[in-house]
Amino acid sequence: MEHLDGIHYERFYRGLINNATLIEERIEGETEDGDVEIYYGFDDAEDEAEHDEATLAEYGEAYYFQEGKVYQCIIYFENAECTGVNLFDEDETKSFVQELLETAHGDEDALLESQSWAKAYL
Repeated sequence: MEHLDGIHYERFYRGLINNATLIEERIEGETEDGDVEIYYGFDDAEDEAEHDEATLAEYGEAYYFQEGKVYQCIIYFENAECTGVNLFDEDETKSFVQELLETAHGDEDALLESQSWAKAYL
């Protein structure tokens, strides 16, 4: 994974929000028992974590696809500020698509319905 230096992270992130395909947002939360849960979608994460009595991490990740590339944005959750951007290489993108496929319980059709760009990496 290549960390992108020399860019304005927040401006780059806003450009992705406006022009790229959102793949997913995720943030970890830890329950009182010490179990770690992954919450998907920043908009729902706080409510779900509260329901689970979990404490969310300070940082989450937002993944975007644009022009044949997958970007991982590191997001400070409290104010939704992007603090870093990473670019996946082709092998990392293929592995990431396999993770997405696992999340879709191996259902390629379901994955491609929501993430048509992933077809090139299956």
